[in-house]
Amino acid sequence: MALSSLDNTFIRPHPRLENINRSQEALKFDSYEEALIATQMEEFRRRQLKYNPSKNLNENHSKKTGRKKISFDSSVSVLPIPMRSEYSERIKSRIWSSALEIHENAARNSVEFAAEGWDWRRVTEDEKMYVCSVTGELIHPVHYDADFHKDTYDKV
Repeated sequence: MALSSLDNTFIRPHPRLENINRSQEALKFDSYEEALIATQMEEFRRRQLKYNPSKNLNENHSKKTGRKKISFDSSVSVLPIPMRSEYSERIKSRIWSSALEIHENAARNSVEFAAEGWDWRRVTEDEKMYVCSVTGELIHPVHYDADFHKDTYDKV
């Protein structure tokens, strides 16, 4: 547990962060690639200056970069991400959709988009959706209002 410096109380970390093997690693940095990019950028600036001599890109570039700079720590904290085979069936079912779910969603989306005249500019916004009182899920009006598509396009 971490000790708070303000009032000497213990602060418990979030449960998802407990029992996770974190490690420190050196930042992976390819100096050859960095030098190659710098050379390519310099060549690009020279070509730009050759075709547009009125703009001195080197002066503008140095003025812009002189104001703000960023840097990276040479050591990074690594948090491993489990492979898909390491998840339990319960977690897998919450992260990924089955083929049946994907098919059902595609069919539902097709009905809803057809009701909107296949026009992305006329899609029903969240404020016009019904809200399921049990799940809180948004439900497209076409599933409750048989005249939805007629009412929508009579007004346009």
